[in-house]
Amino acid sequence: MLEGKTGKDFYATKEFLYEEPELFFKNLKVLSDYTKHYLQAQASYGAEVLQIFDTNAYNLPFYYFERYYLPILYDLIEEISKYIPVIYFGLYLSPYYKIIKNLPISCISIDSSSNFDLAREYFGDGFPFQGNLDPYVLLSSNSSISKEVKRVKTDASPNPHIFNLGHGVLPNTDPSKVQIAVMEVRKTI
Repeated sequence: MLEGKTGKDFYATKEFLYEEPELFFKNLKVLSDYTKHYLQAQASYGAEVLQIFDTNAYNLPFYYFERYYLPILYDLIEEISKYIPVIYFGLYLSPYYKIIKNLPISCISIDSSSNFDLAREYFGDGFPFQGNLDPYVLLSSNSSISKEVKRVKTDASPNPHIFNLGHGVLPNTDPSKVQIAVMEVRKTI
């Protein structure tokens, strides 16, 4: 919204954050309130679980994330989790695990840059995980895909685990490679 286009630099956003932090997070709270209503509607129309994709939260420095954003995020998840289980996904947020471990979520989605041992340290042995196959694995050979799927499943154990990518499917991924991964996951179900 602030940048006027998609991108990864966030110059205008970061400038606004540092110049007007109170107003910046007031605006995020407004967006969060609209998101809350949208997610409540999703639940009322039959969704059985909701995932919050917080892909760019890592762009907030730890201080701002903890002081300003975490209460907004907590409020959103707390309200939604009254109606439906919530999975939380935040890209590159493993350094933030110590402060997000108390979010009222039912599952944490682990991106490819983190690992299950670190997540287990903060969330516990019985806490459900989702993830974390690197999407780039699907660009490799069938044998590499099978090997990596097995590794992810082993690494996630003993926690309950929803197998998934650690982020989205890359545009140039051959659908047959996704099928190889799915077949490997199903071998041990």
